[in-house]
Amino acid sequence: MTGCVSSHPWGGNTLHRHPFGLLLLAPVLFSAACPSDGSKGPSGTAYHCSGCAQVPEALAASDSLPSGRYKGVIVGDGVTGNIEVYIPADQTAESPIASLTVNGQESYINNGTQPTLEPVFYSAPVTLRMSLSATGAVTSATLTFKDGRQAIAIVQKELSTKLVEAFEGTWTTPAQMDGTVLTGNWNYVLQDGIVHGGYDGDDNGTVTGSEALTILTLTAPGGAGTRNDDGVSGTGTVAGTAITWTGKRTL
Repeated sequence: MTGCVSSHPWGGNTLHRHPFGLLLLAPVLFSAACPSDGSKGPSGTAYHCSGCAQVPEALAASDSLPSGRYKGVIVGDGVTGNIEVYIPADQTAESPIASLTVNGQESYINNGTQPTLEPVFYSAPVTLRMSLSATGAVTSATLTFKDGRQAIAIVQKELSTKLVEAFEGTWTTPAQMDGTVLTGNWNYVLQDGIVHGGYDGDDNGTVTGSEALTILTLTAPGGAGTRNDDGVSGTGTVAGTAITWTGKRTL
């Protein structure tokens, strides 16, 4: 998650791919994963996601419609990553596009002509299904892999006034009695100060909370954290066990 960037233009609407991440999908177009090193950049400085948008990329014309830009993360069944979806207002002129990165490999996928409120993006290894309200709110999003794995997709609609940021990281326990250390993925999206995300491991769960003035307060699974530029870290509990977690913004 160290700021490597790839991008792909589609006519007048460019769907920007941003640093590292983790997801996979179709029309072959892979980029190497960026190394992860906690929430610090070179020489211990604060990490900054140089390829991430600093202001909303969404257009005001789509703010109250199911068209527009959607951004988020995925987590579950040993997969982790981020996701960006573009749904054009006029699907007779353009097709909806999803850009996904799973477990460090990136690909773009074009779903052709699918219903605006029930877009389906598919490839050989994985299918993404979304359900949207008439105003563009995401009511559900699920990834199903050909090998039977499933992952939760936490996706938010970006508005012209409200940027969506995606963070990916890991959680870790102290060493257990037998010396083993438990770990898993810890991903969330941030929009307008609200945190929505999830974690995996022996127990899968949700991450919810808020961010104010670089302080993160988690209502689930409990705990707190801090943000230093685009790096995050904190403490909490998973299934009653104390954990530490770190992450970086990847979208």
